[in-house]
Amino acid sequence: MGFDLAYEPVVMDGLVFVGSPAEDTVTAYDAADGTVRWRFFADGPVRFSPTCWEGKVYFGADDGSLYCLDAQTGRLLWRFFAAPRQRLCLGNKRLTSTWPVRGAPVISEGRLYFAAGIWPFMGVFVYCLDAETGHEVWLNDGTSAVFMLQPHNSPAFAAIAPQGYMVVNGDRLIVPGGRSVPACFDANTGEMLYYHLSDFNHMGSYSACSQGTLLFGCGRMWDLASGRYSGSLGTDPVLTPEVLYHLKGGEVTAVSPGTVKQVETTNDKGAVIRTLESEGGWKSGVRVDRLWLKAGSRLYASRGNHLMALRAQDPKGEDTPLWETDIDGTPGTMAAAAGRLYVSTLEGKLLCFGGAQVEPRTYPLSPAAGAST
Repeated sequence: MGFDLAYEPVVMDGLVFVGSPAEDTVTAYDAADGTVRWRFFADGPVRFSPTCWEGKVYFGADDGSLYCLDAQTGRLLWRFFAAPRQRLCLGNKRLTSTWPVRGAPVISEGRLYFAAGIWPFMGVFVYCLDAETGHEVWLNDGTSAVFMLQPHNSPAFAAIAPQGYMVVNGDRLIVPGGRSVPACFDANTGEMLYYHLSDFNHMGSYSACSQGTLLFGCGRMWDLASGRYSGSLGTDPVLTPEVLYHLKGGEVTAVSPGTVKQVETTNDKGAVIRTLESEGGWKSGVRVDRLWLKAGSRLYASRGNHLMALRAQDPKGEDTPLWETDIDGTPGTMAAAAGRLYVSTLEGKLLCFGGAQVEPRTYPLSPAAGAST
């Protein structure tokens, strides 16, 4: 589970927001010049990126709380304590709540969804709040009492242990389980609809994405309605309504989501291998290690420490990047907004690229100072 290997930048209203599991903070940087605008201290590590909506910044922390801040000032608007009581333990060499908020918040139609607790035998709490006020809409605190098959087909009372970026698609709430397959909840009521843990053991991830009738996670595709496995696809596809971009053979491949289908073959040991194939589409012709995102008419990818901008349309033989550059470090995450590309490296640096030729500014590392209240 590598969800906090690199800082995850999020951009809104001219600010870049970054959470820190090392300093227990969320910091707002000016999106244009990188200066610090404000810094807020939580009471525990902030392991997932904030969620931004309507001038507010939301994030969960290992202290068992969900925070809502004013985006421009960093002022605390409200704090929702998601644990049943204050109880601390050692986790990842840090003092944290027994019920850390590891189900990262997602907002849809004015409702905020998140989850606390990672040990089912101690209780797991999946929440829906009013995103404006923080008032509780519903709570599912009963999944730990579900008697179901665990890995190795051993029955026990336990279900999802939320760790990852939660997803809303229509009336479905997807809750990743770290290394286990995601669970699916009714977004309107909180009822758990399915969690196929024993059927698809070790086929999970902390990240997921969904569009239409499809669910993607851990390099695989699933049927959203049933949660049944469809086949391997490739790491972290980039989704648009018309095109699904993913890596195949080290090249960016673009297909229509409606043409992707499962193909079953049998290997020499008699095991059934399920893969995904598609009709039509195109390939970029550029070798990459990772596809990160689409912004405007461009795709952004990397190979080692080499960063590339590729065409999001069929290159028709023009298989060279629109631009490329080596960076100081290894890309860990990326974000794009307002004509700028933000690259966070595994070495802990945050880089900003833009269209104009300027003299780059470099800010030295400085200790966190100044808590917002």
